[in-house]
Amino acid sequence: MSTTTKSKVLISFHGDPEIKEKYLARLRAHRLADDIIQGATGKNGKGCAIWCTLDKYEHQPYESELGIPRILARLEDRIFEGLSVEESKDFPINFLSAIPVGKDLSNIYKKFFIWLLVDSVDGVIKFAKKKRQN
Repeated sequence: MSTTTKSKVLISFHGDPEIKEKYLARLRAHRLADDIIQGATGKNGKGCAIWCTLDKYEHQPYESELGIPRILARLEDRIFEGLSVEESKDFPINFLSAIPVGKDLSNIYKKFFIWLLVDSVDGVIKFAKKKRQN
């Protein structure tokens, strides 16, 4: 007999708009202080998207504190680090702002990865060989 463990469904911001606002306010304060820095994880109060969101560099608390799957935190982290310095300053605020309160985000990363593969403009499909090439 086998047992199956069901994973807990995460709901963005645990369905509470005040949780979203708490973290957005924290990010806005970090932005105002020019503390959002690529490659930093909290030294002297400055940090990356993850650190400035949580005031610590850990991805798992996105689940417990924000109700957002950790894979989306990792995705946010990678995108943030790949942006220009100027674009990166507003990205954490834009990222959290785009997430509606009270949603199950468990399939979002799958949709993103499919888009990343097959989008004819921005996807990696444009690098695939079209004909047999030697």
